[in-house]
Amino acid sequence: MTILIVYATNSGSTYLAGERIMKILHSGGHEVEMVEAKNARADQIKKFDLVVFGSPSWMIGGAESVPQEHMLTLLEQMRRARKAPARFAAYGCGEKSFTIFCGAVDYIDTVLKSLGSKKVLASLKIDGYYFHLLDNQKIVDKWAGELLCVI
Repeated sequence: MTILIVYATNSGSTYLAGERIMKILHSGGHEVEMVEAKNARADQIKKFDLVVFGSPSWMIGGAESVPQEHMLTLLEQMRRARKAPARFAAYGCGEKSFTIFCGAVDYIDTVLKSLGSKKVLASLKIDGYYFHLLDNQKIVDKWAGELLCVI
């Protein structure tokens, strides 16, 4: 299976989580690529069997808990082009202190479902990635293992 991990990051946490996910999926015999959202294009996404989207939750234009700006741009590009992967999964980093915890993940889910994509696994919402690094790495590994089982 061909899998693309598209991530956006500010502090590096979604990148690091994406790398862990990529290693686990690759160990399952899948062909996995990883690309930063600012370098991804809507037309390239359709060629993968599964796309895993990762974004921190951010405040943009006064709106709290939206995807990071590059992910937001990519999602809008996909919406305008009406191009989305057949199947997807999503993860995100945030903090429970926000009014909406990991709202970026919910935003990604909503956009992709509206484009007809099928979500293959419940989204992963990671609280304070660096503050609980070892625990969060285990959580990411467990989720990636579950993803491996459903694809």
